[in-house]
Amino acid sequence: MEPTPGASTPSTPEKDFREIVRAAKRKNIESRLEKIVVFARERGRIANRDIEKHLNVSDATATRYARMLVTRGILKKTGNTKGAYYELM
Repeated sequence: MEPTPGASTPSTPEKDFREIVRAAKRKNIESRLEKIVVFARERGRIANRDIEKHLNVSDATATRYARMLVTRGILKKTGNTKGAYYELM
């Protein structure tokens, strides 16, 4: 018997585990983004290095998180180089 087109494939323990891991990562990222927003509210404006120190993450990770918040319309970036900073919209 062939599977019906469009029907979902049966769940496997491996697939379930991967989905649990993905959900945990999303939750962790959202938690960190919330911390950045609270931090920006307290400070008025923040730089990438502030995010790095506050969350103990790399420059690349801090940049990615800030970019996510800019894309969502939560933060506004001012400047393009080392002097760039972020403020709440």
